[in-house]
Amino acid sequence: MKLNDNLISLGIESYSNKVLRFIKKGGTEKKIREAIKHVTDFGFKVRLFFIIGFPYETKKSLKRFYTFILRYPIHQLRFFNLISYEQTELMDWLRINGKLLYLPDEYMNYFAKYRDIPVFEARYTMSPEDRAKELRIARKIAAIMEKKNKL
Repeated sequence: MKLNDNLISLGIESYSNKVLRFIKKGGTEKKIREAIKHVTDFGFKVRLFFIIGFPYETKKSLKRFYTFILRYPIHQLRFFNLISYEQTELMDWLRINGKLLYLPDEYMNYFAKYRDIPVFEARYTMSPEDRAKELRIARKIAAIMEKKNKL
């Protein structure tokens, strides 16, 4: 097996220090940059998982991520819509700072339908419309990256 056949998947979730602190990820933008640089320098194929819609995420932080990531030969980018699950800290936070736009039974049982539809609105978040737009932009960037970096 050649080194180039190896794929490393990184669940970075966000490229914003403020969001990473909010979700208690334990990482930082600097650590993400270093990790991606190292694994691509070693010739690994890289797949990144990213979630759009966290509180404190902004269009500016997303644009910073897109600008940063376009410099690297990322094999796959996977973007996901933030879904709030029952009995999680996010759901508790939403009860205080926002509201669900759909019932959990609805979006959990018809997951594919809500793939690109934000299921809540809240303080400190982009509007549902802006999050839906950012999901479309992110998926276009993912398609461009995958085509550009086909190895």
